[in-house]
Amino acid sequence: MRKWSYLGVLCLSAALLLSCSVRDAVPRLEVLSQAGTRLSKTLTIPVEGGNFTLTARSDNELDIFYGAADDAAGGWFQVREVTSPAPGEYVVKCSAESLVANKTLDLRQGTLSFSAPRAFSGCFLDVRQGYVRVWRQNFSSFPGGCLQLRPGESWNSGLMTGISGIQNAWLSFEARAEMPGGSSEMRNIPLHLTLGAGAFFPDISRTEYVMDVAPYETFEPACFRMIRIYNGGVVFSSETTLTLSLPAGAGATLYIDNVSIYQIPVVRDEINGEEDDDDEPEE
Repeated sequence: MRKWSYLGVLCLSAALLLSCSVRDAVPRLEVLSQAGTRLSKTLTIPVEGGNFTLTARSDNELDIFYGAADDAAGGWFQVREVTSPAPGEYVVKCSAESLVANKTLDLRQGTLSFSAPRAFSGCFLDVRQGYVRVWRQNFSSFPGGCLQLRPGESWNSGLMTGISGIQNAWLSFEARAEMPGGSSEMRNIPLHLTLGAGAFFPDISRTEYVMDVAPYETFEPACFRMIRIYNGGVVFSSETTLTLSLPAGAGATLYIDNVSIYQIPVVRDEINGEEDDDDEPEE
């Protein structure tokens, strides 16, 4: 019996030594955001776009490149420059175009590759910008192809069919004001937005939000609006409603189009340096 105990100890020791040697032999490769936080799965780009810098550290020489998921939208993200200020360290300067400038929050994505060909190793980051649209009203059947609100009028979305299980979202739309009779009075017009079924606007912690709509002749990028919606306890569902209304004394007509709801997912890795908490805990 003792003989087997000694043999078991020897086998366990050998296994531990082998495990340590294999672990030590694994090449080091990590990617850091510009805030210095490790990125392991996803690089989430702000919808406003911009320039930013990543840092990669590796025991082996790296090839760094980006591949678009959709060739038609391939130019929105670019690797501008890669430098190596010190052995094993790479500085990656990137840029991303604005989604807001295109009057949309629709998701687009690609893959950022950090490849070490000589070591047959590497890692990939899913590059994402934008969100998945879960509801939309584009008023294509309305006169002029958009919603027209005159003073004292309102519009209600009715039940938002297809929405369920959403706790955070972006409400986006285009809105412009038209002054009566070509008036030269260029003033902002108040638009009232009211949410139903437990949702509210977190900036004001209320269900009604009043925003100013500026006069424009056409729908321009400046007409695009994004407003955060948060759930107050009951998840968004097909019972959620949205009402847009124009006060009776507004003195103008509002034109509104492409009212959309985008789901905000739980993000693990972000360009702004939030921690990645999606890894399995160590045992």
